Amino acid sequence: MNTDKIKFYVCDDQQEFIDEIKKQMRAVTDGGINYEIKDFTDGAELIEYYAQKRADAVLIDINMPNMNGFSVAEKLYELDSDVLIVFVTSHEDMVFRSFEYRPVGFVRKSHPDDLEFVMPRLLNKIDSVRKKHDGRFEFKTNSSSLRLDVNTLMYIEAVGHNICIKSNGSDDIMTRCRISDAYDQVYPLHMIRINSGIIVNCRFISKITSRELVLTDGTRLNVSRSRLDNVRAEFQKYIRSK
Repeated sequence: MNTDKIKFYVCDDQQEFIDEIKKQMRAVTDGGINYEIKDFTDGAELIEYYAQKRADAVLIDINMPNMNGFSVAEKLYELDSDVLIVFVTSHEDMVFRSFEYRPVGFVRKSHPDDLEFVMPRLLNKIDSVRKKHDGRFEFKTNSSSLRLDVNTLMYIEAVGHNICIKSNGSDDIMTRCRISDAYDQVYPLHMIRINSGIIVNCRFISKITSRELVLTDGTRLNVSRSRLDNVRAEFQKYIRSK
C-alpha cells in the first residue's frame, strides 16, 4: 500500500452515525494505516467539495433527505470514474438496488462493525487505483507476483486454468491465475471484461461493434451479447475521464 495519507469522506445526515463510523474505522485500522476522514451531512455539499478535492474512498448513506445516496454516487462518478464507494444503509433491501453503482461494499447501520470486512477489500481497491496513476502495478498470481505496466498491458485471456497476459511490445506471459481473480485486481485500471474469458484495457480499444471489439493493433475479440452494453458504458466512462 502506498504510504501517503488515505483520504476518506463520510456522508450521512446523522452526525451520531458518522461518529460511530469513525470509531469503527479506528478499531479496524488499529493505527495500521495513515488516514484522515472528512464528514458531510449533506450530499450536495459532498459533491461540491469532491469536485475541488478528491478522496480515496467515500462512504455514503443511501437514505438521506433532499439527495439520496444513489444520486450522490451518480454525480461522483461523473466527476471521477475511479471513485470508490461504500454504501451505508438501514434498509438491507436497498443493497440490491445499489449494484449498478458498483460499490466496493456495504455497511449496515445496525451492524457498523461490517466495516471490519469491508475495509481490507477497500484498501486493496485504493491501492490499485493509486497504482493506476503510477502506471506500473503489482499483479498477484497463484504463486508469485508480476510487475506490470497499465500503459502497455493490452488484454488478459483465460487459457484453461491459466491466463495469458498480452502487452504491447513485450512477449506474452502465461501464468497460473483465475480470470475472475485477475479481473478483481485490474478492473479499477480501466479494464473491461468483454466475455467470460477476456479482459481488455480501454487504452487499446479502437472500435466496438455489435459483435466484437477491435484493438489499436487490429486484433479482433468477441464481445458477449450480455456484456455489450456494459462494455460500451465502461469505455465511454474511460473516454470522459481523459
